[in-house]
Amino acid sequence: MNDATPGNVLLVERHADAWRVTAVEPATNLAHCWLSTRIDRTLLVCSDNVGAYGDGSLWWNFTLDFSRPPGKRTHVFSKLFKTGGVSCAHGAEFLVEQGVTDFETVSQHFADSDGDGEEELTLTIERAYAPGSATLTKKFQALCRQHQEGDQLLDARMFLPPKKRFELKFQGEASTLVPTPETQRLLEEWGQTAPQAWWNSR
Repeated sequence: MNDATPGNVLLVERHADAWRVTAVEPATNLAHCWLSTRIDRTLLVCSDNVGAYGDGSLWWNFTLDFSRPPGKRTHVFSKLFKTGGVSCAHGAEFLVEQGVTDFETVSQHFADSDGDGEEELTLTIERAYAPGSATLTKKFQALCRQHQEGDQLLDARMFLPPKKRFELKFQGEASTLVPTPETQRLLEEWGQTAPQAWWNSR
C-alpha cells in the first residue's frame, strides 16, 4: 500500500469466537505507528509518506482517534519534505526552484511532563538544506557530464552541508497533537522551501 493506493484501517472487537468490525477508517495507511495515552483513550500516532521518481517525497505525522466521528478521526500535525534523486534528463531547474533538502528522524519520545494525563511528543530530527543557486546548478551539471547518461538519476543530497539537529515538540490534546509555537515556526519556515504542489497535498 502507498498514498496512491491507500488501504483501510479496521477497528475490531473480539466477541465469543469471532471478530466484529466496529469502525472503518478508509484511505489510510498505518505503516509506522506508536501508542500515546490520554486520560480517557489511547491514540495512534503514525507517520506515512509519498514520493515520485526524480521529484522528492513528502513525509507527514498524524493521529488517529477512533473515538471521534467518521471524517474527523485523523489529524496531520507535521509535514517534512526531502529531495530524492534528480534526473539529468530533466535538468537543474528543479534544484534552482527549491534547492536540496534532507532529513532523518533520530528518535521520538512520548512523556506526560506536565502531569495532565495527555502525553506530549518530542521528535528529534537531523536536517540539512542548500538553497537553489548558480553554484549548485553548475555542480549538478558537471556531475551529469561525468556520467554522460541523459536519464541518469543523481542523488542531489551530496551537495548538502552537514545536518543540524532539531527537537520538534508537540503538545498533547485530547484527540491529537499540536506543535508548540517554536516548532510551528520551524515547520512553516521549512515548508517555504518545499514544492508547494507536494506541501499542499496533505
